[in-house]
Amino acid sequence: MNRNKQKALTLPELLTALAVVAILLSIVFPSYRHFIESNREQSVRNELLSHLHFAREQAIGTRRAHIICGSADGKTCTGDWHHSWLVLRSHDQHVLRQFSPGTQPDLCWRGFGGNQVLFRDNGMSSASNGRFSFCRKQEPIWQIVINRQGRIKMADVDRSVNCCATGHTGS
Repeated sequence: MNRNKQKALTLPELLTALAVVAILLSIVFPSYRHFIESNREQSVRNELLSHLHFAREQAIGTRRAHIICGSADGKTCTGDWHHSWLVLRSHDQHVLRQFSPGTQPDLCWRGFGGNQVLFRDNGMSSASNGRFSFCRKQEPIWQIVINRQGRIKMADVDRSVNCCATGHTGS
């Protein structure tokens, strides 16, 4: 057997390689966790936008008012946007869509209509502007504004708007 051709690592080479891997993992893991958290926040935003547009389209298409509201139990409007939200017809309270985020986001609605968003039969909203705020550690991450005409848009984050404390829906 030829001992001059070694095909294994020496102990110092192995320890050096493990140290490099450990350093890389300690750098990558926090960034990866932030990446996953950011994707979850964007997913909640996209679902909310989708449901808002759906409620408005249903109101215009059926010529009947539709509501999107927060729900603690996933069946009735309670104003609790942390657990789930519902899209329902205003006249018979029939639930058309329901969404429950996997985690409990710090999401709240502040504006017209109290704890719910009402789209009239012409697609317009109730009274004046309103704003959804999504926060992380009491810091707004994204906000969605609905104006009186019922237009829905992503807004620049307004740091003066207070975030909701978990379990508080605000109005």
